[in-house]
Amino acid sequence: MLTDAKVKAARPRETAYKLADSNQLYLHVSPAGGKHWRMNYTYGRSAKNPHTPAQKTLTFGPYPAVTLVEARRRRDEAKAMLLEGRDPATERRIAAKSKASATVNTFRSVAQTWFDKKKGTWVQRHADKVWESLEENVFDAIGALPITSIDAPRLLDLLTLVENRGAVETAHRLRQRIFGEEDHEVADTGRPDLARADGSGQLHGKPRASQMPRRRLSGMRTRGRKQFASALSVWGLSERVARRCAKCVRRSRLATGLR
Repeated sequence: MLTDAKVKAARPRETAYKLADSNQLYLHVSPAGGKHWRMNYTYGRSAKNPHTPAQKTLTFGPYPAVTLVEARRRRDEAKAMLLEGRDPATERRIAAKSKASATVNTFRSVAQTWFDKKKGTWVQRHADKVWESLEENVFDAIGALPITSIDAPRLLDLLTLVENRGAVETAHRLRQRIFGEEDHEVADTGRPDLARADGSGQLHGKPRASQMPRRRLSGMRTRGRKQFASALSVWGLSERVARRCAKCVRRSRLATGLR
């Protein structure tokens, strides 16, 4: 087995050579003096000869950036994957791809994808307001973060800041667009778990819209509606249809404020 002293003392030679540790771990020393941890293993079948196992090599990184202790830990992780029937080289590529995808899929890029999908169903004025609300309240705080690094509590903290400055209605609209409600599902584009989270209970209730005082309708009373219906019946309308017409007239007068 190797020791840290032996690894430090390794000097380059005319040709590359190996210093074996244990359980297939070794230090590869190049003629230029580079030292890299590697592990040889077998997995699957050889493409050239299906009757023989495929020989593979896994690299754990350079020394001294990766110490002897760390190299052994990574070797043990690779061995555990092999026992589970997984190829450690394939698992490493999958992990690297996921990490790269997480870096590309920021909250802003996911929101852009969602917005491009939805804006065709909205009028331009509404679409502009939706995007402006995200730019003004969300993107500066979390727009550049990978979508995988954002959890529901972090989003709720952001919405609470919006609410605390007095923009309660804006906070609720943002919650709908981020967490998912009706056709608002920003988080569902990249994080279905966030879309299922409901932050409404953490925010104050929406402010009620002020109601216009109902105007007293003094025009068409019950007697007037009957007379109107009777007049319409002269034109051949049934009593039921005539009553409906009278009701429509009454509602129109109420909506327009006519007395």
